[in-house]
Amino acid sequence: MHTSKRTARALLPEPSRIEETADAMAAVGEATDEELAGWTPEELRSADLLLADLERTATAWDAEPRAEIGDKLWRTNHRFLTDARALRTRLRPHLANTVDER
Repeated sequence: MHTSKRTARALLPEPSRIEETADAMAAVGEATDEELAGWTPEELRSADLLLADLERTATAWDAEPRAEIGDKLWRTNHRFLTDARALRTRLRPHLANTVDER
């Protein structure tokens, strides 16, 4: 019996979740710090959870051999990973402020 040495790839999220994540990425990316400061704690946590899911999925795919998944997919995934991390970094101070206000 032949067993593959490849690891199981992370599953991609459902299409509706992809749309939610894209909306969160756009909202966080386009918002000023002043606008983010006006978001509710629920809005901040929701955006952070969606971005965290994207970061986890992209991290798993980033470990895939570039030759196996192809250059274009690898670069696109790496961009998602970089963007998710940057956007979560923008959210952190605002999330910390919601914890401090409790």
